[in-house]
Amino acid sequence: MKRLLALSAALAACSSTVVSPSSGDFVGPTGLAVAQAGDRDLLFVTSTATDELRALQICTTPPLADGGVDSSSTCSTKEDYQFVPAPMRLFPATVPTGDRPARIAGTRLLRPDGGKGGVALVAGADSSLAVVDARNIVEAMNHISPARAPILLQLSTPVVDVVAATSIDTATNIDATVPAVKAFLATRGGQLLVLDVHLDSSGNAQAPTVLQRCSLGAVVPARLALVPGRDDLVYVADSAGDGAVRISTASIPTIDQAPQACAITRLPAGGPLRSLALSPQWFEANQPDHPAGELAVMTLQTGGVVIARTSDGQIIPTPPFDYRSSGPQTMEPVLVGGVARDASFLRAIRPGAACATAPCTPLWVGDSVNGKLQRFNLLAAIASTDGGLYFLDVLNRRLVNENYFSNQGALVPVLSIAPILSPVSTVTSNPPALTLAPADATTAGRQNLGWVNPGVTRATRWRAIWHADVPGLERRGGTMTHTATGTLLFSTQPADLTLWATDPLLHLGPGDVVTFTTYYPPASGCDDVASETSARFELPIVSIAADGSALELATLPDTPSVKGFNPTCPKFGVVAEVRTAGDHPWLVLENADTRGRAKTGEMFVALEPRNDYPLDYDPKLPPLASTDIAIAFTLSGTEPTIANTQWTFTMTSGQLPTLVRDANSPQGLASQVIEYSSPKVTNLLFATLTGANALIQAAPDLLPVKGGVLSYH
Repeated sequence: MKRLLALSAALAACSSTVVSPSSGDFVGPTGLAVAQAGDRDLLFVTSTATDELRALQICTTPPLADGGVDSSSTCSTKEDYQFVPAPMRLFPATVPTGDRPARIAGTRLLRPDGGKGGVALVAGADSSLAVVDARNIVEAMNHISPARAPILLQLSTPVVDVVAATSIDTATNIDATVPAVKAFLATRGGQLLVLDVHLDSSGNAQAPTVLQRCSLGAVVPARLALVPGRDDLVYVADSAGDGAVRISTASIPTIDQAPQACAITRLPAGGPLRSLALSPQWFEANQPDHPAGELAVMTLQTGGVVIARTSDGQIIPTPPFDYRSSGPQTMEPVLVGGVARDASFLRAIRPGAACATAPCTPLWVGDSVNGKLQRFNLLAAIASTDGGLYFLDVLNRRLVNENYFSNQGALVPVLSIAPILSPVSTVTSNPPALTLAPADATTAGRQNLGWVNPGVTRATRWRAIWHADVPGLERRGGTMTHTATGTLLFSTQPADLTLWATDPLLHLGPGDVVTFTTYYPPASGCDDVASETSARFELPIVSIAADGSALELATLPDTPSVKGFNPTCPKFGVVAEVRTAGDHPWLVLENADTRGRAKTGEMFVALEPRNDYPLDYDPKLPPLASTDIAIAFTLSGTEPTIANTQWTFTMTSGQLPTLVRDANSPQGLASQVIEYSSPKVTNLLFATLTGANALIQAAPDLLPVKGGVLSYH
């Protein structure tokens, strides 16, 4: 089963049609890991909804100098990037592992005969860890030996996540094959276990041995992470506390000791985490080589991504300050389209013949015609709920953006639709106007017209509405009665009006107004109410009850030309509509989100959380939270007379992030992303699109090339 899939990268800049080499026949793919199987690797993918794994073959023997195939390799080009087939070879083989497999760890293990093997450690919804022999799967496919069922390590509670340590070959900077590795798993019961994983005397998989154990206590594990090439530290993403915790392997008691609490060091991130990743060894011009594990990319549950130093556990400062410094403020979370779910560092490329001086890690930025191969010191890939893979320039704390390299002026947000007033005012003397704040090149956050800021101002629609319906109080039922002082009392349930009164953006209070859209008078004696017209008038709010149960309203006296509202009916029902008025009668909205209230003749300034740092910044004018202005404008002229009259305008953001996405699965809910390197290939990315039942493969340096991005369904 094959599919032709058109994929887009760099926001559809790379529009080549690619061929999926084979179908994975996934249902709910989630976890990914690579295990060694002789002269090929197997990329295991969980088909979570069918309780199985699929295994994609990747040949690892590099081609000869003339481009030919090494005859010593048993992995043919017909098998490369093809799923291990089932006996009916049109379909992929399935490896049953237990209930809903979700997380996998892969290993590269040396067999006693010197051959290369490996196992996949698979965790799911049941209380066991499945051990899958990667080499046996290949041998069974080739009818060399019978297929063996996965081995189960029984545990007391289900496993949340499992990771296995790697060993790095310093000469090639890729994972090496070793006799044994340590694996770490966190259970739903709050235990952290250390396992010894190696092959048996025949070179086959066997159950791991539990070596050490400790209790995570209040830490609720979401994911685990290890420093590439090391097993002396394990990091746990905390889904309940702030950030992650680090645990020294040496501090974990052996399994024969009484259970004890893990000795933890916390790395704050500003909130609970979804996942984290540790940096590989990386290289910087005129600096010593940076050790692996120096930096952590932490994915917050709220969808942002922050970067922290592991040496002191601190979030690195906002640019342009060096990541090693304290800086005036820590960086704000970088946001991608959708919600970030996972991140993985790309392997940093060591300077050499092809790239004499760092930075050397390549990424294609832009389309196939105008784009260019750019090089970075340290890159991370971020998987998002919008089905995309984004690239983070870690040291600069920004998403890789096409406009940064090709047209930095385009990064500055501008009006795409100029302000329009609706309904149109007929006032000719002192007509209504909306004027963007003038640029001030000497003040941080105010350098552009409208005080817009790249990385803060988004591509959104703004509205300023006069006498607008207060969000949440557009329709509110209640009863009307008279007070002893001659005012009216609107009583309503639930008694929660103080929520609007204390809201820092809405500030509901005296001076705001109420109109009535529907009346419910008693059966007799209230003819003046029964004949009342819907929304004919507005009554000013005099006060709000301390318990939030009522609004005291002024009556409306009669005038020679207009009937007022001072009903004689002692009690009647109404449907009320609460509106902004008083000295700040304008409600400002960005799309559907309230940004505050504005006063005629007074500058309105909308501060928002930053989502990126797309520019190079002056240390004298750094991008701080206090200057993160999305828009600033002044409303002037004669105020409208019709409720819900509104100014509308639309902004562009100037953001054009380098993005890998399956065009046939644009909302595929990416779950996990991993980086893969071998003697044959460097820095392939694989990501599961759980919602689209797909697997994405991307070569960052070949994004616009046919085959640079593949999609397996």
